[in-house]
Amino acid sequence: MSGLEMSGGVVINPMPPETKRDVTINYSGMLAGASGVSLCLNYGGAGEHFGNKEVSMKKVGNSFQATFQIDVSDQLNFYFKDDQGKVDNNNGRGWSSQVASDYQSYA
Repeated sequence: MSGLEMSGGVVINPMPPETKRDVTINYSGMLAGASGVSLCLNYGGAGEHFGNKEVSMKKVGNSFQATFQIDVSDQLNFYFKDDQGKVDNNNGRGWSSQVASDYQSYA
């Protein structure tokens, strides 16, 4: 499995992410360029509001990075927020990825 570059300066690795395993998301989008900013990644699963969970991101070069484990879900939905309350939600669409899981539903 390898990573995938998504729109808005987002890279997700591995692709597809798997439940109960680390996933790393790198972000170099519009919020990443501000000086002295702190960023969080807000995420949720299928049918959940994006902001159910929050992960602090660390600065790595010119981007920010978060590594975390996904709970059981068929889909990962996420967006980014800085410590000033500014949000990058991909123009209202957020970002999403299917998740490899033993619990996937195919209804």
